[in-house]
Amino acid sequence: MASKGLWACACMEMMIMMMSSSRAIAFSHGGAAFSKNALVSGRVLFSAEGRGRHRVEKMVNRAARDIRMMSTPSASKDVAGMGGEAPESRSFKATSQGNRMDRFWNVRLKGEEEDDDGSIWTNGVWGASTGALDLREREDESNADVKREDIPGVSGAFLLHNVLSNAECDMVVDLTEDMGYVEFDLKKNTHAAVTWVASKAAVVKPMFDRIKTLVPGMLPSADYETERELVGLNARLRCYRYQPDGAQTFRKHMDDSFPSQGLEVTDGNTFVWDDSEGTHASMLTFLLYLTDDFNGGHTVFHPHEAGIGGSKGVRSSVSVAPVKGSALCFYQTQNLGYEDDEVPFALAPLHEGSILSGGNVPKYVVRSDILYTV
Repeated sequence: MASKGLWACACMEMMIMMMSSSRAIAFSHGGAAFSKNALVSGRVLFSAEGRGRHRVEKMVNRAARDIRMMSTPSASKDVAGMGGEAPESRSFKATSQGNRMDRFWNVRLKGEEEDDDGSIWTNGVWGASTGALDLREREDESNADVKREDIPGVSGAFLLHNVLSNAECDMVVDLTEDMGYVEFDLKKNTHAAVTWVASKAAVVKPMFDRIKTLVPGMLPSADYETERELVGLNARLRCYRYQPDGAQTFRKHMDDSFPSQGLEVTDGNTFVWDDSEGTHASMLTFLLYLTDDFNGGHTVFHPHEAGIGGSKGVRSSVSVAPVKGSALCFYQTQNLGYEDDEVPFALAPLHEGSILSGGNVPKYVVRSDILYTV
């Protein structure tokens, strides 16, 4: 395996520096420097363009894979929770330091062509063992502690309080930080993100069981011609971090819908874009707040705007303050992203994640989707 690491470094014309105090490793190529942690988590930003950029990306991806393998001699994957239980010898508490690759691992998109470089699409999409987080301890209490608060002025919007405990929120923050957030500046949204395809048995179903009696059991289709029945939560958790720099935000937009998604049961290493084969898709956003000890960072609903859209049922702006452990739910467009010509659901609200106006603590949220039959 060491020869692979040397091959990667030689091909990339990299410089390796070992710092004995922290064992940090830095790589440089074409004037850009990359840390070991950035490579391991896929947090690499490229300044190269065109064909040269693609070559650098491929080489960095291969080097990252080699470094992960060298750094974690035991890189086996615990797939329990996708379809079975974790063996006792592999199970440990979320606070355990353990081997990083025993807790979580990169996954690839099902059907994606894969060469020796592995999956480029999945640099920052992770699966995790049941030992990383298991919410089943509160399963017998169901939604005993969860309370619903409707949002005045926004049709169909509501807060679910106490979905996660403070300790559970902290575990999710720690886990996703270990996975590695990737910084984005895409004009519409400026923040850091990591995607966690969570265990349905250990995370998704227990969380859904806590809220299911407080969520609409039936909702109308976008054309109001059929009713759709509640089925669960999406396992693809999009985790976002906003720094208190007065700049990071998610600007005005509406949320599209997604099919039911998850990991392949047989290997736990393959992400399935639609694991219901077209029978389940989301109708409500599930926005879970993991922190609230900051200033600003509210979710703000806005009235309909020409050229952007939104719900005409929102007459004036409504600001919702994040509450740790609570989830904000509201209507989605019922468009699956690639259906740009479809008319969005009339009650899908225009909204934004406002900037943090002070303090020194980031805002962490998790975006999922509440699924219904199609």
